[in-house]
Amino acid sequence: MNLYFNELSLNPIAANKYEAIERMEMFSKVVSKARSRGFRNIKCDYFTNQIELAQGYSLHNWLNDSDVTRVQREFLYGVIIPPYINDDDTDLLEEFLENDFTYTNIENSIQPTTCIGLACACLYDLPAISLLSSPFWSEVKLIIIRLLKNGQRSENVVYNISSIDSFNSIDLNAFIERISELRLDESPINPAAKTVTLFGDHHGKKELKKLSDKLIYSPYVVEIRSTDFGGNSFIRKIVSKGVVEIALVNTDRRYALWVQTTGKNLRETKAIAEILEDNYS
Repeated sequence: MNLYFNELSLNPIAANKYEAIERMEMFSKVVSKARSRGFRNIKCDYFTNQIELAQGYSLHNWLNDSDVTRVQREFLYGVIIPPYINDDDTDLLEEFLENDFTYTNIENSIQPTTCIGLACACLYDLPAISLLSSPFWSEVKLIIIRLLKNGQRSENVVYNISSIDSFNSIDLNAFIERISELRLDESPINPAAKTVTLFGDHHGKKELKKLSDKLIYSPYVVEIRSTDFGGNSFIRKIVSKGVVEIALVNTDRRYALWVQTTGKNLRETKAIAEILEDNYS
């Protein structure tokens, strides 16, 4: 599992290099604790030299600073990796681009501000991680506003980790337990009653039906229909709303199926896609 870096927590930047080192010492301890709970990397679009900790002192400087203990520097080296959104998660990228995500904290003089890291944590249903640059970043639950193109507005809770004390939160621990233990729902539909729609009357229809007749027996498959040709791998696309697209790569036209699964989010859908590939490819 990943954490998503809350870039807003870089501000206010530290007064000087030594205050920045203190912040990063705390941050290192938080990351260590998070890794013990199953989180491996921190996703962020910024390169280390673009992450300013203090005036003229970047994360890149910190990683190469002999004033910082070697253990801390080596521990965090390579943990923060780009990008926020993986290139193959096209549906999430589309959601991100089609919506405006903002964070507001009037009490602390933060007007509605675009929040990339918090937005990606929301989309992936994973926690954010913040530098404790201000007391309000110690909040375990951060509220962000999501504004759709059609004008609809919603509030979304993003769980946030900023200190060792964050892990004392009952709500955060319940959230981590939920996302850590993968529980895949099974379809209540009898295999014979599952909807299978194969369009057209072409040579590939026979191959599509042959695979569909097998897929309906997967407890995680809800509905199947044929879709446009093409693909270089058995699983050609995974959509967070539970959709898996499968390509018959050994056929002349590389016929394909659109498969609705019981996956409720990207993590579950990816797990189901792996099961389908293992069992039916």
